[in-house]
Amino acid sequence: MPASMIVSLTLLAAMIQGATGGCCEMKAVTSIGGGRQAEIKVTITDLSDSPVSLFVSSPQWDLTFDLKDAAGRSPNLTAYGKSMLEGERRGSRILKHLSKGESLSQSVDLQRIYQLQRGEYWILISRAVLVAGVRTTLQTRTTVDIP
Repeated sequence: MPASMIVSLTLLAAMIQGATGGCCEMKAVTSIGGGRQAEIKVTITDLSDSPVSLFVSSPQWDLTFDLKDAAGRSPNLTAYGKSMLEGERRGSRILKHLSKGESLSQSVDLQRIYQLQRGEYWILISRAVLVAGVRTTLQTRTTVDIP
């Protein structure tokens, strides 16, 4: 795998607050690799004593991205990105349980899903988790600069 350069660590990690207190931390790190690969690595860490569970299949299905360029426009989808939206979800899902302090990381090449042109993109990443059996959505924001 080509060496990656950290492009942005602009993180606004979301702490979900509720009856159980702060349950999780969600962080995102973007990097640009060879061949214009724009990878985003998302890590979720359990910070509480409450049980946190996640359905895990494939990162492009598990994570939701909302990308905007400097003008506030969403980039076009690639053929693969369109097939994800129009197609039926395939593959198995595994229920993963996180203990306090344990993390789960998933990575996605955004260039596989979106037709990214040169410039900076703001990204809102969302991920559903179960906290004490109740569905909750974690979110974080970051940027990626496509050279």
